[in-house]
Amino acid sequence: MSSGPIRQMIGPTIKFIKNTINESHNIITAQQEILEDPQINRLRTLRKQLSSSIVRLDSLNREWLGFMRQIDPENLVAEERIYDNFQRPGENDPQVGAYKHFTEWVIEAQAMVDTIDDIIERDTNSSNHQSRARSRSASLHSGRSQNSQGLHAQETRNPAYDSFKIAPMEIPKFFGEQEKWTSFWQCFELAIHNNPNIPDALKIHHLCNSRYFMDMSPPLLF
Repeated sequence: MSSGPIRQMIGPTIKFIKNTINESHNIITAQQEILEDPQINRLRTLRKQLSSSIVRLDSLNREWLGFMRQIDPENLVAEERIYDNFQRPGENDPQVGAYKHFTEWVIEAQAMVDTIDDIIERDTNSSNHQSRARSRSASLHSGRSQNSQGLHAQETRNPAYDSFKIAPMEIPKFFGEQEKWTSFWQCFELAIHNNPNIPDALKIHHLCNSRYFMDMSPPLLF
């Protein structure tokens, strides 16, 4: 058994998400005050594609985590290293600074979905061109703020708890094995810890249900 087939599907999904985000961004930031109907319709299509890709990428992540639970312990460390560094550029690659783990593209995609929703709602609900122009400007400002604070960062709402009811990213159980800490914490951090909509008490509850504490674990700062 190998995770190769899963990885082969993750790669194209990430590429599709990147291209869709870029096209959406180009439409939203076009040098015009008002989005025309064809542009709005295109944004609706891109939004649907991003939402489907979010579900797809989350499903592949679950499948990979499930695979890791079934392989022999002697092969697990190597597999977790592949998971943690999936498509990571080499240290001398100029793209290494912009690298994101594939699970982070779920957050990126959902942030763009939220931006598209905001712009479509404001542009279509405005009663005249002047108000539409004002609403477009406000949406663009909101989108830029989101980019500076959280399109790439983890302040962005996690899709696991958004209005689309996407199932939470599956978090592997952790029983104190030091070599498994990185993959466990990365999943927990993306799905729960960095979600500003989840109260701290609930974060701790999820954490206690997912792991056993150990002295060597990094401190948990809520």
